[in-house]
Amino acid sequence: MIFVDTGAFCAFANQKDEYHQIAVRQFSLILKQRLPLITSNFVVDETYTWLRYRLGYDQAIQFLQTIRQAEQHRESSLEIITITREIEDKAMTLLKKYDDQDLSFTDATSLAVIQKRKLKQAFSFDSHFYLLPIELIPGVVS
Repeated sequence: MIFVDTGAFCAFANQKDEYHQIAVRQFSLILKQRLPLITSNFVVDETYTWLRYRLGYDQAIQFLQTIRQAEQHRESSLEIITITREIEDKAMTLLKKYDDQDLSFTDATSLAVIQKRKLKQAFSFDSHFYLLPIELIPGVVS
């Protein structure tokens, strides 16, 4: 199972993003291999907000519709988990542990999900994910 971060979704949606082509190729590879994906409602929220403010309403709502369709499609392997109080508490612990990093609360909750679910991979361009012993795919960070 691969955790998908905001940056992966945004790079895929934004044709002007420096990682757009990489994100398109990576998502294509993941779908071709039918690898299961997981993300959180916080990541969905953060992605919608980023797209809304930078690319406009149409792109942002398209993202939400695509996510919902993928989540409901029988053959899809996208799981969107709801961030619970337990995960928020773990995120707070991570924020304190990595107080020298500029982690957002969403990043910290993502790291907490990765730890809780014992995930081995994350699709992200965010170097903060290197704080955990996981493989970042596609291996390019900003």
